[in-house]
Amino acid sequence: MKLPINLETIRKHFRENQSAFGERYGVGRSAVSKWEAGENEPPLRVLMDIEEKTGIPLTRLLREEISMDELDGKTLHEPEEPAKYEKTAAQPNDIAALLEAVQALRGLFDAEREAAAAERTENAKSRKKIELLEKRMDMLDGEVAGLVSKRK
Repeated sequence: MKLPINLETIRKHFRENQSAFGERYGVGRSAVSKWEAGENEPPLRVLMDIEEKTGIPLTRLLREEISMDELDGKTLHEPEEPAKYEKTAAQPNDIAALLEAVQALRGLFDAEREAAAAERTENAKSRKKIELLEKRMDMLDGEVAGLVSKRK
């Protein structure tokens, strides 16, 4: 997932520290730090706001690394409408964007789960190979010890 890298790129492009970037979205510096480290993910409303302000589709924000050049000419200024995040009836475009975001996140989650399962399987195979090699080494050590004792 490219989201942590992209969030840091966006923040740095607009020359904001983690505190200022977090303040923009109503969170602290540590939350932004965790987003950028991949420990947590920002709320969907934040992702949608970044998409709106930068023009970078949410699926790209999640899956593809964004370059600084792509952000040239973009702004992160606060919107003119003061109560952007107040609860209101969802608009059809908002619902479509939410569904797309959920599908993208579900796809990433499934891919990560499959990768973890494959890694566990590979680790189990590696452990078995190591056990076999250790047994063979013990056998060889025994044979070498036997040969050495016969030569003496």
